[in-house]
Formats: sequence, structure tokens, C-alpha cells
Amino acid sequence: MMDEVLEEMIDPAPPREEVLRRRRLWTTGAILGMAALGATSLTTAAVFTDRDTTEGGITTGTLVLETAETLEFTLPEGNLAPGDTTYAPMQLANGGSLALRYALSLVSEAEPGPGGGDLRDRLRLDVYQGVTPEACRALDTGSTPPADRVGGWPRDAATFGLPTTLTPVVGDPSRGDDPTEGAEPGDRTLIAGQGETLCLALTMQKADDDSDNPFQGTSATVRFQVDSEQTVNNS
Repeated sequence: MMDEVLEEMIDPAPPREEVLRRRRLWTTGAILGMAALGATSLTTAAVFTDRDTTEGGITTGTLVLETAETLEFTLPEGNLAPGDTTYAPMQLANGGSLALRYALSLVSEAEPGPGGGDLRDRLRLDVYQGVTPEACRALDTGSTPPADRVGGWPRDAATFGLPTTLTPVVGDPSRGDDPTEGAEPGDRTLIAGQGETLCLALTMQKADDDSDNPFQGTSATVRFQVDSEQTVNNS
């Protein structure tokens, strides 16, 4: 008993408040230690990252076939008579960036005259290449036709009669219900920036009798359609 009293005198028990303060300090230190441990864990688990992007642009080519809106056939004085031929140049140009092939189609309309004749029945079309616009305009009935015929209608150069529905006269556009692509016999090819002239000739048939009389005062209109398509990856 005396020993316990002496021990308390030498090393007295701390006050209750001191005990509580020490406990709080220890608890706070433990919390800080855990926080430090957590911070260390987050730091070692993180990774530096980076991200970059790049891009490239593509542009499609263009297919542009240009031609005049109207054709001017030079008619002889007094207008067309049986046996006459009238010429007109058709100038075409590839204004796009891709090479193309094209085909030419024709449809005709007629205005009957007093005699009721349909002028289309007495006309034929011939298409020539290798003629300049000026040389084509200078041709008339008395001229020797150009040598290089590339198309026309009827196909047989000795017959007459223009088509009443749209009909290919140079090449084949493969349009409408025909989905065929690629080159067709007679198609014309133009590289980018290239142009050419087709010389068109309309001739009126001359009969050996008076069967031409119903065609006096008649007229006809010819309309051409040009269809083109790319040549690259389309052979």
C-alpha cells in the first residue's frame, strides 16, 4: 500500500483532461497517417496521358460537259429545198476535272405545211469529225461532205427519216431502262479541259417525181441530248 502511495507521488497519474487530449492527438495522428497513406496510393496509381488527332480531306472530281444551247443551221436563200444540205457545228468541251465519254442522241418534231407532209420523213442527219467550226459553217449543198463520218440517222447513209423518239446517233448513252455502264461503240472521249467540234449535216431527200410537193412550207425541229459519264474505273 505504501509503495503505491510513493509511486503516485513520484509519477502521479495525469489529469483526466490530459488523458483525453492525448487520445485525441493519437487519433488525429492516426487519421493523418491514413490520409498520407491514401495520398501515396493515389499518386503512384496515376498515369500521364495525352491525346492528339489528325485529319485528311478528300475532294471528288467533277464531270461537266459543255455545249451551246442552240445550233444554227445555215439555210440557203429561200429555205431548204429537196436535195439541199445545211450544216451546223456543235462545239463540246470537258469543263470538269475528270476524263469523260459521251454519246449524242436525237429527237425530232415537225410542223406540217399546207400539203400535210411530215418533213422528218425526208430528212437525214450525218455527223462528221475533224472539221473546225468555221469550216463547218462554210459548207453548203455544193460542198464535198467531210470524209470522217462518225454517226448520224438513219445509220444507213442512203436512207432518210429522222427519229420521233430520243435515239442515239453517236455512241450509246446506255440510259433509261438500260443500266449498262462502260464504253459503248462510237462513244466519244474527252480528257479534262479538252474540246472538239462535231459538224452536223441535215439533208433533204430529192424525189424523181412530184411527191415532194406535200413538203412545201413544212418545218422541223431537231433536239440533241448529250449524255456523259466518267471513264476512270468505268471501262
